[in-house]
Amino acid sequence: MTRSETGKLGEDSVCAYLTERGYRIAARNYRIKGGEIDIIAENGDYLAFVEVKSRRPDSLVTGFEAVNKRKRDS
Repeated sequence: MTRSETGKLGEDSVCAYLTERGYRIAARNYRIKGGEIDIIAENGDYLAFVEVKSRRPDSLVTGFEAVNKRKRDS
């Protein structure tokens, strides 16, 4: 499986998870100056900007560790 296939599978899984919990997916792979937002979702009370990090099962890096400080602070 290629990296882009792994990433798409991860994003599809997160979209399904959010939808099952009452969120509406407003946008995917939304491009802005300086980057991209993987998923934008809303449920009436919250607007969620979601960064998805998909890893192979044998990876030792957690999702949180894979998101750099600049993205976590945004």
